[in-house]
Amino acid sequence: MNSSVWHLIRGLSIAITILLLADHPEAANNDPVLAREELSPDSSVTLTAKGLSFKAKRKETKDGWSISISGKSTNGPFAFSHRFRGVADYPDDVVIVELDPKNSSPEIMFRAYTGGAHCCSLPVFASEDEAGIWKISPYPMIDGDLLPFLEDIDGDGAGEIITIDQTFLYAFDSYAGSYSPMRVEQLRNGRFKDITRSKTGRTRLKAQLDEMEVDADNNPDLWRSNGYLSAWVALKSLLGEGKSAWKKMLLLYDRNSDFGTYECADKTLKAFDCPSEKLVMIPFPDALEAHLKTMRYWDKGIKKPD
Repeated sequence: MNSSVWHLIRGLSIAITILLLADHPEAANNDPVLAREELSPDSSVTLTAKGLSFKAKRKETKDGWSISISGKSTNGPFAFSHRFRGVADYPDDVVIVELDPKNSSPEIMFRAYTGGAHCCSLPVFASEDEAGIWKISPYPMIDGDLLPFLEDIDGDGAGEIITIDQTFLYAFDSYAGSYSPMRVEQLRNGRFKDITRSKTGRTRLKAQLDEMEVDADNNPDLWRSNGYLSAWVALKSLLGEGKSAWKKMLLLYDRNSDFGTYECADKTLKAFDCPSEKLVMIPFPDALEAHLKTMRYWDKGIKKPD
């Protein structure tokens, strides 16, 4: 995998990264996507793969657009629809993808895009249960304008959903300077299951960490970037290497950065209610520790200096 892939981990490069991941030889060999068609405004497409065939029709509405899907699976005919509100009218893909190995039909994925700077993709997954009932599972909003990256990481015939932890965007650096740990999920019975910390997820985390470190070795200024260091420490912590990462971060972090987490000198007020002249920036190590603990990255092996 080219090290530039991990510019995906910068918030500004999410879309680029997902595209570049598709060029990874391993990803190409484990692509769970079975069929894909672009669906334009007020048009329809037909997709067929692995015993599933359907027509997807798109209709513009006053505040967005709706998609109607009707067809036939191994369990018989089916139909459902979904409406997007407050979205742009751009063309977008409809995909047949194998994600849940426990049902008889592959899944359907489609999405809308809100438009606007840095925003935002609204993916939706549809899956069939044993009774032939299709469940619609909207995925949380994703920063960027592409679908989640789909890859069968463990080679079991069903793909995983790969995105990033968006809580790191803007947290410790500008949007373009932010890096985020990868997030890996599965779709099972219409529900998303976070498997980032599992053996399957750790395979991708290790690959991300390796590429981030290559990227920083080629661009040494990254080792002084709080946006980079926050994600790097988080990844190292998930992989049981938080102690050494924390020590290195303390030596390298940018002490002069004015981008970070603020609190109010008046402890009776929260930051968003605080007059600007009373806002005080929390030191980066303290803010990072709080974020890692809140988001369950903290490595208990980290020993902070007294």
